[in-house]
Amino acid sequence: MKKSLSISMLLFLLSLFLFLNINNKQANAGAWSNHYLKKFPKSIRGTWYTYTNFGYGKKKIYKLKANAKKLHFHPYVKHNIGAGALPKATKKEKRYFNKTIYWTYCDVFKFQGRKWFNFMGWQQDAGDGDNYNISKLKGHRVLTLAGGAGNWVSAHYYKSRQLAKKMGEKHYQGFIYMKD
Repeated sequence: MKKSLSISMLLFLLSLFLFLNINNKQANAGAWSNHYLKKFPKSIRGTWYTYTNFGYGKKKIYKLKANAKKLHFHPYVKHNIGAGALPKATKKEKRYFNKTIYWTYCDVFKFQGRKWFNFMGWQQDAGDGDNYNISKLKGHRVLTLAGGAGNWVSAHYYKSRQLAKKMGEKHYQGFIYMKD
């Protein structure tokens, strides 16, 4: 009886070890670069335009202004997520939360051979933030906005209204788009 119990325990521990080791390798394979920016990226700065309906209503021009102030960029430093929104937060936690609620920070990563900037909220404890890529596509500088588990493109932005209208909701090779 003792022998079968110890064999069962050994098999259980072995399977637990294998399970944890496989999950750890999967997590590391998809790990981000953890290369946080100290300055807001110059390549993203400026006014950008897209022509879309974003899945509802009539197509129209949408404008995106990108700069450190609009995205409330803050150079990343290791920090704890503030508990200021919680009912039992201390006064110090609430002050910290209120001070940093609109701050964002940025991580850089590569996905399918492209460099992406991932902006996340300073107090964000879930979700993947917004991913931005700058590419030269069809001879034009294009700001691509993507997100989600598959880094799905939600829009391509251009430097002029006219170009945005001309290009519309064009799909480019090498990006992943959500199926309609």
